[in-house]
Amino acid sequence: PHMPLTLKDVLYTILGNNLDIRISELSRQISRDQIEQAQGIYDVVARLSTEFQHSLGGSRSYSEDTRTRSWSTSRDVALLASLSQLMPSGGVASLAYSINRTGSISQSRRKANGEHTESESKSIRYLRALTAGVRQPLLRGFGPAVTNAPIKIAQAQAVISLEAFRQQVMVELNQALKAYWDLVFAMNNFDVQKLSLSQAQDLLRINTIKYETGMSPQTDVLQAQAQVASREEL
Repeated sequence: PHMPLTLKDVLYTILGNNLDIRISELSRQISRDQIEQAQGIYDVVARLSTEFQHSLGGSRSYSEDTRTRSWSTSRDVALLASLSQLMPSGGVASLAYSINRTGSISQSRRKANGEHTESESKSIRYLRALTAGVRQPLLRGFGPAVTNAPIKIAQAQAVISLEAFRQQVMVELNQALKAYWDLVFAMNNFDVQKLSLSQAQDLLRINTIKYETGMSPQTDVLQAQAQVASREEL
């Protein structure tokens, strides 16, 4: 059975089902994503860190009439939060806030002449600091050209991938157009060959009748038979 197939159907089928075009499109999408990845160097970087330190210490001393024992404990807790961002010049601007808490407890016991004495002291200190700074290289890595080089490279690669995608589409569509019109030509040529065969068969029939009635020589029949055989082969 015949199935209608327009040129538009062929082109849409090629664009939708061609594996090479799909691979080229995926490469183009990857190149676009790489631009966003390269631009990520300007993202703000946030850091949060904490430190904890605990220390214990003690001592004892003895004399003929006195005994003294003392010990101390301290705890230090530090919290640091910072934000930093790369600048086009290659420098890094930063803002940091820190809190440091230091707490200590000291105790001592003393025994002298049969009497006990104890003492204890506590202290807590808080230290807060807000700092801002800029670190700028002056030689290596200086300037927007160096900083933006990965972004420029990613953009150039995206343009190359786009042109490669367009070229792949044009190649596939050109092949599809050629195959479509080759098919049209083959079908029309087939109809022409059938018509030529029908004409050769009519000529053979006419020459055969003329030969049987004595109006034409046998060579005309043989030539007509040769033409029919040639048309059948085509």
